[in-house]
Amino acid sequence: MRIVFSDSGNGISGELAAAVGLSIALKFQHQVLLVNEQCAESGIEYGFNIPKMLLVEQATSQAALQLPEHGVDSLLRLSSNQKLNNHNITDYTYPVIPGRLDLASGRILPHQGGVPSGMLKSSMKSLYTVAEGVYDIVIRNQSVCNKCSSLIMCPCSQSLIINDIDRENEINIMILEQKRSDFEQAYRRSLEDHRMNYNAIVIANYDNNSKWSINNIRRKYDFKVPVYGVASDTEFKDAWNDKDIVRFFRRNLLLSNHGRKRDSLLFGLLELSEALLSMIGQTPNLTNRDSCSSGVKGA
Repeated sequence: MRIVFSDSGNGISGELAAAVGLSIALKFQHQVLLVNEQCAESGIEYGFNIPKMLLVEQATSQAALQLPEHGVDSLLRLSSNQKLNNHNITDYTYPVIPGRLDLASGRILPHQGGVPSGMLKSSMKSLYTVAEGVYDIVIRNQSVCNKCSSLIMCPCSQSLIINDIDRENEINIMILEQKRSDFEQAYRRSLEDHRMNYNAIVIANYDNNSKWSINNIRRKYDFKVPVYGVASDTEFKDAWNDKDIVRFFRRNLLLSNHGRKRDSLLFGLLELSEALLSMIGQTPNLTNRDSCSSGVKGA
């Protein structure tokens, strides 16, 4: 099953998608693939310290093409040639936590990277079909262009425009900041565009003491989905900027006394992760921690 995290253009969905992926992989013992459809070294992968991708020369019918050794470019190329399968997909992803969490790094090639433009959507769809046959959960993140309100994957105009790629088979999570303008925009879009109907809303950098609490937000805006809050955390932000979030989660998440405080980042992440696993029908196999489900949810 795929889970897609979207935001209003502030890029915060990448941080939360990566954090949830790590939480599920480490704490709930599921095999997860993170897919970065944006540029390499941005978005969902920015907080990871992964080696620079090497370009491997591959001959095509027209000329030699420089392809990265792993990542979305390589996966798309294989998919478009119908050579991607359950046995070789892990050869083209990077093992962040071997056996638990893999990453398909973002795109580094210009334009379609050798994939015919008419095949981009079908190639990406095939990529996800194969991935879902290997991994328990596939997580990707999207940004929303505030100017045109269209879903885009790449910030430098080399985008994969995939507005309608099996959205009914995804769990769609909208990431908002704790701002009135964000809530009003999300509510308006949910009324105007059926594509903006999400399975849950997550408020990033959530402050439980704010007037704009989850309860008050739900009273003012008639959101029909669960609403979760994930607090800010200075240590996490430093780890993200230092590309060291794996060590942050290993150090904090697996300690039995961490994450129990209701207004902590880890509590919010674990609560959200449990909820997402329930949505996709997966059993939350907790490691060294009692169940944390007690958040504010919608009907």
